[in-house]
Amino acid sequence: MDPAKRKRLEDAGFKFGTVGELFQLDRADEEMIEMKVALAASVRDLRGRKRISQAALAKQLESGQARVSKIERADPSVSLDLLVRAALVLGATPDQVARAMTAGKIAGGATARRSVAVSGPKREPADRPRRRGAATASRR
Repeated sequence: MDPAKRKRLEDAGFKFGTVGELFQLDRADEEMIEMKVALAASVRDLRGRKRISQAALAKQLESGQARVSKIERADPSVSLDLLVRAALVLGATPDQVARAMTAGKIAGGATARRSVAVSGPKREPADRPRRRGAATASRR
């Protein structure tokens, strides 16, 4: 994160920490999440560098485009097996996959370890104007 942006957020009352601190995870769960996020970022980077669409990767994985989207976002419903398989299908070697899960990148890919805002300033909920068309009238 840009240091100036982080300072503005801290000045506004946000505190930063790890995903584990945010969700009160034990070390093993936090590491598993970090590995999945790192591998997902690597899959996204590999696919982009190979100029393969999500649909084309889905076909190779015998899956759907929506599943590839979930793979790239490290959705909790995606297994580590599927993340590894996607990386291998894209041409990563087993050694690169292992490095991605431990170091957070495959061949120059994005890193996964980042701090997140764990709490923000306390605010009173704002009164929101009603959206147009939000009335409960039924159609006939």
